[in-house]
Amino acid sequence: MEAAYHHGQLATPAHVADFTATALHQTVHAFSPFLLAACDPVANLFEIDVLLDSTLSSHVANRASRLQGQALLSTAERVYRLKVLSAFREKVIANETPGHLPVVLGLLAQALQIQREAALRVYLFITMRGILSAAVRLGAVGPLEAQHIQSTLTAALEALTLEALTLKLKDVAQTAPLIELWRGAQDRLYSRVFQS
Repeated sequence: MEAAYHHGQLATPAHVADFTATALHQTVHAFSPFLLAACDPVANLFEIDVLLDSTLSSHVANRASRLQGQALLSTAERVYRLKVLSAFREKVIANETPGHLPVVLGLLAQALQIQREAALRVYLFITMRGILSAAVRLGAVGPLEAQHIQSTLTAALEALTLEALTLKLKDVAQTAPLIELWRGAQDRLYSRVFQS
């Protein structure tokens, strides 16, 4: 979002709303199949994690997904003290698997017996919340405008949730190439608020 903002693509609240909706659509098609696959108790998490890693060609997106996933895994392991989380974390520490956010969230949902639909809703909500929070911190919109955008996207988020539940790993697709280009430009910004 920050790179898009600096490239003049988020000049109005309507632009921020469109960006958020597009990013959510991208999340559904590029990442939710990995989360849903990782929710399956018999899933091969390492295969899913490595496959996700291979689809993240942008070093910025790859790094962000790893950092967020590893932070969640570290926190969850300390809070819940479950062997399945400790075992996966050991594999991440040993560089045997990347520990991407969708996979870790799926594993956590599986370990805590959270239904996959609920895990998906959480993932999409935190994605939307993160985008809108970033927009506020960048000054692209104010906090009340961000809340309004979130409110107007509620129906779309529900439709995307239902769509995501039908997707499998074979359906993974890139739906927002401009967002990927801006994401790749994040490290090249002269000054930035976010590391990604």
